Amino acid sequence: MFGMCVMTSLMFLGMLGYLGFKGARWVVKTVYQNRTSISNNIYQAYNLPETLYQRVRLDGKRDYR
Repeated sequence: MFGMCVMTSLMFLGMLGYLGFKGARWVVKTVYQNRTSISNNIYQAYNLPETLYQRVRLDGKRDYR
């Protein structure tokens, strides 16, 4: 009875570890393949306040009346 519970627990932990490993590998592979797109998005998000400021500054010279 006790041995069966231990075996089931070890099998469950083994499957959980295997699925975790496969999931982590998938994430790393996806990030590696899309690294240029990801870095461009990060740069655009980082640069957003500056571009908005420049756009507002340029638009501020117009007269909207």
